[in-house]
Amino acid sequence: VGVTPVHASDAEDSLRGRPLNEENIRACAAMVSDLVDPLDDYRGSAAYKREMAQVFTRRAIQQAMAAMSPEKNKD
Repeated sequence: VGVTPVHASDAEDSLRGRPLNEENIRACAAMVSDLVDPLDDYRGSAAYKREMAQVFTRRAIQQAMAAMSPEKNKD
């Protein structure tokens, strides 16, 4: 959503040792939104891009959780 990649280590740390529930995932995504510094341009406003950073963060965590699910890994 921005010009340069951001390593959101504070957001990562916010999940470490905590349950991956909706509340914690949303809090982590909000932290990512605060870390990014997007520009307004023809692709969207900075506010829209910050919101999308939250959406992408939540989706990435949920997809990672699904990939680690015991049900998915049964053979």
